[in-house]
Amino acid sequence: MGESWEECTPPAGSPTQAAPSRVPDETTRRYAVRTWWEERVLPRLVDVALNDAVANRWRTLVCDEIAGVVLEVGFATGKNLPFYPTSVREVLAVEPADLAWDLATRR
Repeated sequence: MGESWEECTPPAGSPTQAAPSRVPDETTRRYAVRTWWEERVLPRLVDVALNDAVANRWRTLVCDEIAGVVLEVGFATGKNLPFYPTSVREVLAVEPADLAWDLATRR
């Protein structure tokens, strides 16, 4: 726990240290896969997975008594919008995936 970063880093040339030329490629590949998953797959998966009677009962229960301005972190595709009562004046939505916003505009 008290070790410095240098003490934790494998020595140059050790078998546990990745070759510097491979690190950016692997990092770039992982980032690309993660970005593709988060931008193209996850919004659709959430949209389908949370489109059932059980999820709708929870939405009804949770949204029933809210009022005023709502901050929804993880807005996804806007599945909660139809469940907001008329007492909600404004929804401030936070959602990083562009595809989720595209799907939400249909609601």
